[in-house]
Amino acid sequence: MNLQDKPSNQTRYNPQRIKKINEGMLIIEEWIIQLFKQGFDVLQKDQHRLIEISTRMVDYGLPAIARKIRILPEKIIHESDWIDIVAQEMGELYLLCQSFKKFEIWDANKQEDLLSFVGVPIKKTDIKSHSIPITDQWVYLGTINEKEEHILIARNWFYGIQY
Repeated sequence: MNLQDKPSNQTRYNPQRIKKINEGMLIIEEWIIQLFKQGFDVLQKDQHRLIEISTRMVDYGLPAIARKIRILPEKIIHESDWIDIVAQEMGELYLLCQSFKKFEIWDANKQEDLLSFVGVPIKKTDIKSHSIPITDQWVYLGTINEKEEHILIARNWFYGIQY
């Protein structure tokens, strides 16, 4: 059973929330385009730009996007390949902006993925009521450890053999 087979969570699919997220996505898209025109070096000289846009993303209900941007100053300072890191992040955010423009035409599963990616919270009770456990034989693929805002995050990757 897919997510579309279950009733949608009205708090996550609230039209006002989606409208506000879309407005935020337009702002971040314009900011990314401007950044590509100016060059990434401006971020090294003026990291306040990152803090400012990060704060605006929180205001538009995009906390995960804000967090991705907020950790960039540390990477700019400490990573020798910071330009590659920033380019990858900006590319991913730009693609997200393009995907979110089509939010209404995506099926419920893709909509859920987009909402999760931008950081729209989901209640524990909604997870239980809107999802079905998948029984499978799981193969552990590996772990990626990342440091985000002085917190070590371990992401574990698994692959289901039957699905």
